[in-house]
Amino acid sequence: MAETPPSTAESMLARVREEGRARLRVYIGAAPGVGKTYQMLEDAHELKRQGLDVVIGVIEAHGRADTLARIGDLEQRAAARRSSIAA
Repeated sequence: MAETPPSTAESMLARVREEGRARLRVYIGAAPGVGKTYQMLEDAHELKRQGLDVVIGVIEAHGRADTLARIGDLEQRAAARRSSIAA
C-alpha cells in the first residue's frame, strides 16, 4: 500500500522540529522616530542574506521616504504598506 504524502501543516511542523525553537523579536522605542522600523528592516535584509524567507506583513512608514526606500527587495503581502495612519 502506498503512503500518502504529508500535508503542508505536517511538513511545516517537521521543519520546525528540525530547525529548533522559533524566535520572536520585539523592538521597543520610547518615542516615534527612534529607529524601530528602520532596524527591523535592516535585520530583515540580513536574515534574507542568510537565506531565510522574509515577508513584510504590515509596515507603517509614517510618510518617511527613507523608511519606504529601506524596504528594497523584501517581499510584501498584499496591502502591507501604510504610509500614514488614518484618523
